[in-house]
Amino acid sequence: MDPTTLALDEIEKVGFSEKISHLETSHTLEHFRKALWFPQIMDRTIWEDGVKETRKAEELIERADAQWHRLLKEYQDPELDPKLIREIDSIVSCAKRDLLKR
Repeated sequence: MDPTTLALDEIEKVGFSEKISHLETSHTLEHFRKALWFPQIMDRTIWEDGVKETRKAEELIERADAQWHRLLKEYQDPELDPKLIREIDSIVSCAKRDLLKR
């Protein structure tokens, strides 16, 4: 999000008007395709009968399960500065000593 995509000036210019819509502005025309959200897991199709909806719900669970497995497999621990780790450990030790009386 930046000032261009936020478009506060456009929002202020159009305001709440019966004569023009935010959908009609050149800003919207230039930026709307980049702002569309296409979910990777959810199904945005129209509701169907119960049997089909049950199957779509099962498929959603399967997609979510596959995605978290993939993300976990691809995860790499971030590189952390050993000095930062020592500093954090020191803060935690002091907190334990002072707050938990250990």
